[in-house]
Amino acid sequence: SLQGPLRQPVLAGRLSQGSNPLLGGWQAALAWANGRLTLEQFTSAHLSASGQLRSGALDLALDLRRYPLARLNPVVGTRLDGVLDGTGTVRGPLGRLVPDLALTLDRPAAGPLGLQEQWRGSWLGDAAGGGRLRMEPLAPALPGLLTARLDQRWVPVQVRLERGDGVLQLQGRPQASRWQATRLPLDGLMLAV
Repeated sequence: SLQGPLRQPVLAGRLSQGSNPLLGGWQAALAWANGRLTLEQFTSAHLSASGQLRSGALDLALDLRRYPLARLNPVVGTRLDGVLDGTGTVRGPLGRLVPDLALTLDRPAAGPLGLQEQWRGSWLGDAAGGGRLRMEPLAPALPGLLTARLDQRWVPVQVRLERGDGVLQLQGRPQASRWQATRLPLDGLMLAV
């Protein structure tokens, strides 16, 4: 719809897609006024968002609920599993967006490694792309720390899992990574071969 005077029109629209490989079906309500695009509402089965775009800079609030990580397999080029919940913001120029998210992972798995636990932490993006993940397990799991660095294409290039007195490190791309484990307790860790 288009309303208002010709000098300052207000454009509003409703968009939807019945099926999307990453999000499933979704609906969005947008408005354009005074040089600012506002996402009044975005909803899908797992994601809701709102925010605005002005002068090429985005300010977006996100709420992600029970998102199956397996939907990301074609994007990252390796098998992922588990369920992700998250809230936070995505801000910055469109070419250098910076996510800042609080996350909870339930039974996360990447490639052959999986954890039968729930983890909580944060994702801090980098303006150049990619970013850093930091997660800690929730009780009754063994104390530990999971850190990862992702490159500009959001592909993990360095992963470190600390559990008790042990550590597991992975470096490289998912298709060709090197790994090393030292005194790593296997309780709660699943390896698929």
